[in-house]
Amino acid sequence: MAGSDPQKLPEEIERERWLGIRRQEKRLVAFAALVLFCGTIYMAALNFIAIGISPSNIPFKLEIDHNLPIPATVNPKLFISWRGDKDLVRPVLLLDKREEIPVDSAEGIRVSMDTRHQLYVNIPRRCGAGTHQGKLIVFQTEIADGSLPGHSVPVSVEVSGSLWRNWFILRDWLLFSFLLLIIMYLFCMAIFPRPSGNIVFEDPFGTHLVRRPKVPMKVRTSAWFMPWRRSSIPFKAIWKAAGVRVPLRTEGEISFLFSNIPPFLLQFHRAGASVIRLEEGQLQAQPLDIDAGVEVGSSEHMYGERRYAYRLPNNPAIIVFYFER
Repeated sequence: MAGSDPQKLPEEIERERWLGIRRQEKRLVAFAALVLFCGTIYMAALNFIAIGISPSNIPFKLEIDHNLPIPATVNPKLFISWRGDKDLVRPVLLLDKREEIPVDSAEGIRVSMDTRHQLYVNIPRRCGAGTHQGKLIVFQTEIADGSLPGHSVPVSVEVSGSLWRNWFILRDWLLFSFLLLIIMYLFCMAIFPRPSGNIVFEDPFGTHLVRRPKVPMKVRTSAWFMPWRRSSIPFKAIWKAAGVRVPLRTEGEISFLFSNIPPFLLQFHRAGASVIRLEEGQLQAQPLDIDAGVEVGSSEHMYGERRYAYRLPNNPAIIVFYFER
């Protein structure tokens, strides 16, 4: 079998340069997609942890300024009265992060009026979603006539129970990822051309190895989800579409670098498989002399109607094909 010229022509150097650029672009887009996928898992785990520890273990601090007519020397009592369903799980109010303010209890807890206090709102896990409205009631107990004059401060706590609002970290990341994916998709659609033309099979030996003599080059289904692969069609997909009757360990692909020129044949030398370019004289010879062909290197431009033969060293089956626009 004739070997290829070790000296690279300017055309081959330019071809390999463009192939290298396309490979780098594919790696870049695939890496960006991998980063988005891993980032989504990370953000989902982060949001899950945030929901698990907040707000049940991290209270929200509130400060209430008031002008209640209660002498500083009097220590009134304090309790909270919520509106609505008594059985609904409510937010828990803590005074100075120590004492829980009772609900609807005339007993209440003692609060010093000459000290600045802080209220902490703790949201239990089973707290009902929505707006919880009520009154924080302060009442005096040390009055000579035995009356219980009270004063109240309105309290309103909104508890978010929707999935979209609770998972805000993942939500924002998904929105960002979606916009970035759209940009990446449009980028791939612009630089990776859509396959066109046909791969035509011939049967010079009358072996009837191919059921379908012409296979149209089109975007594979998987390439719609991984658009950086839309310009490449592996040999195994072409053999499958053609209905090749013998198993071939195919290693290579046909890649369209530009929309207005024929594709490139890329061969990955593995398992002893080889693609051979047949010269014009060989095509007219009877019988067809495969051994006189030129083995394709790592890449070759499928100009015109160049014929190629694919075979394995330990398999007598030979498939002859060419590209037709």
